Amino acid sequence: MLRHTTQGADGEIQLTDALHHLLLIEKIEAYHLQGKSHGFGSKIGYPKAVLEYGLQDKKLSNEFRNYLKDLYLLKD
Repeated sequence: MLRHTTQGADGEIQLTDALHHLLLIEKIEAYHLQGKSHGFGSKIGYPKAVLEYGLQDKKLSNEFRNYLKDLYLLKD
């Protein structure tokens, strides 16, 4: 489906456009997630998502916080 989706004004293929075209030919299913959404259309979106996930994840947060402290990016 992405192969047949035309590029937008910014030269990128939009997944939402491809999903719209797919919906015209077959049923699709979706799940509404709750929480914060991060856009990956800008260069800052990905690192923001990684930082927030690393700080909020119960298994990773302590180690991640210590790593950021080692980089002097997070204060005690």
